[in-house]
Amino acid sequence: MSQKTRYGILLMISAELLFACSWAMIKWLGGRLPVFEVVFFRATLSLVVLTAIMLWRGSSFRGKNYKLLIVRGALGFLGIATSFTAMIKMNLGNASMLLNTFPLFVALLAPFMIGERFKRVNFIFVAIAFAGIGLIMKPTHHIFHNVALLGLLSGVFAALSVITVRRLTVTDTSSVITFYFTLITAIAATPVAMGEFVMPTKLEWLLLVSMGSAVTIGQLLMTRAYSFARAATISPFAYVSVLGAYIFGIIIWGDVPDMLSVAGGVMIVAAGIGITLTEGRAEPEPLT
Repeated sequence: MSQKTRYGILLMISAELLFACSWAMIKWLGGRLPVFEVVFFRATLSLVVLTAIMLWRGSSFRGKNYKLLIVRGALGFLGIATSFTAMIKMNLGNASMLLNTFPLFVALLAPFMIGERFKRVNFIFVAIAFAGIGLIMKPTHHIFHNVALLGLLSGVFAALSVITVRRLTVTDTSSVITFYFTLITAIAATPVAMGEFVMPTKLEWLLLVSMGSAVTIGQLLMTRAYSFARAATISPFAYVSVLGAYIFGIIIWGDVPDMLSVAGGVMIVAAGIGITLTEGRAEPEPLT
């Protein structure tokens, strides 16, 4: 293994640990602040940092495919709202695992939406992943009235966002795509956030800023990681964030996952890695 590859792996692991930290802060803040207020500050803080970076680099804010940029922004907002709600109200590790089912849904939906070929071996990975999802969501426990359904929907919205981004990269830069995503998310969350606004304490302000910083730095590190190593080599390390989420959940909230959830998580990770390796491409972190 080359030094560049090892450096790429280290950057990827660092990014995923930051994402896990941000998820833990989201869960803690969600126990004290309304969920849409947390969504609003996550988007707004990232927007401020991204705007500063784009101004410093002299990047253009002008988009080309505005219709698709709005669609991507709307999907991103729905993904953040559902994933944040799931993380706040259920086992943090299970919620992050359901969010990370998005490679499965990308593999399923991309052939229909953008004409990508679906490899036959992926049928096996899809079947394994759905079995794992069933073990985590436990359908005998009123699945359609369970917050776990929101966690699964976050994975679907994340997949739709990834597919939309694949089409957008033909016309727009990654910075423009991310800028409009955060802008639309902040605008969409504003009415509800202001309607139920709770003034954060000093500690909560600190955590809100830390959350936004962790997400932004994590995104930058992850992007940099893909420039040092092949996607098939470092993408499996994306699941470090899920392991971190389980550890935070156990230490902070005492949320020890049951054996069915552990088995389901292992199956989803195995299937996700399998799909990533067969596709041979990088899937961007969609909703952290």
